[in-house]
Amino acid sequence: MAGARVPDPPIVGKVTSHSIALYWKEADHAHTYLIQERDKTSLGSFVTVYEGAESHCLCTGLKPGSEYHYRLKIVNNNNNNSNSPDSDWSQAITVSTTRQTMSCDNLHKAITADDVNSIKVILESDPQFIDIPDINGLSPLMAAAKKGRVRIVELLLSFGADVEYCNTAGKTSLMEASYHGHNECIRLLHSAGALWSQCDLSGMSVLHWAVDGEQAETVEYLINEGIPVDVVFDSTVSEWTPLLRLSATNGNTAIANILISNGADVNRRDKEGQTPLMFACLGGHKDLVHLLLKYNCCTTIKSKHDKTAIDFAALFGREDIIDMIKSVTRRGSIEEKRQQQQ
Repeated sequence: MAGARVPDPPIVGKVTSHSIALYWKEADHAHTYLIQERDKTSLGSFVTVYEGAESHCLCTGLKPGSEYHYRLKIVNNNNNNSNSPDSDWSQAITVSTTRQTMSCDNLHKAITADDVNSIKVILESDPQFIDIPDINGLSPLMAAAKKGRVRIVELLLSFGADVEYCNTAGKTSLMEASYHGHNECIRLLHSAGALWSQCDLSGMSVLHWAVDGEQAETVEYLINEGIPVDVVFDSTVSEWTPLLRLSATNGNTAIANILISNGADVNRRDKEGQTPLMFACLGGHKDLVHLLLKYNCCTTIKSKHDKTAIDFAALFGREDIIDMIKSVTRRGSIEEKRQQQQ
């Protein structure tokens, strides 16, 4: 409008990575204020982002580290008042949002969200986050392996993630992947240098963890990769083989069958002289007891405390298991006598 006054441009207030606060001097009479932002999609044009009576506004939904341009216009609410006409547009101001502050929390959140692009941006901005653990003690690689995020495992490895990093319990990314049955992650980690021979502070190997997670396909995969089926790395703890561990915990017969059919010793004894059969009796794993008996485990072995498998079963009154063992023992005795007579 010819002869119309030109207001001062808006004043910049607080700026964050996603918002810009603007304010301006109030007019003497009732007016409406317009704030426009330069349209990035159409060079030279502006779009209205605020229209109202307040002398301030907050522009939100902005991109971090980006440049924006704003201008102000004051509209007279009483068009008959010639002494206060509408203003022209002010000069445009230029202001940039702040760059988003990256942290290891951002990295772990991106892993949870399976956001590969954000992970790449974070690590390119600051590679030092690559091995920083979350509040649960999991490194980014451990967290990705736990969730089976194959693309993220590949990306983290390309940034030099430590494949042998372990938490306070000695658990590694390879163990996390094994417990949760993520075979492709296991392959990637091993190819990057993760060792089959590494164990945690309790003497658990990667195969032990697959057994604990009841991951049958992973157990087969690891055995096929050459891990000894009776692997024991730490003699100072319990000397539990995977089969002993299984017998003392979940009693999974399908996985026990895999282990035994691949050569696991059904009569292996731990530091206390206890066998898989004793642990199966103690835990009431009837199907496992049946499987061990099928593979001709010895029923008369005694522990260091002079207890047999039947004694362990009797502790909890497991009469069905006791009968099963006695039946097999009787058949064995009859067969032995027959062979002696021949």
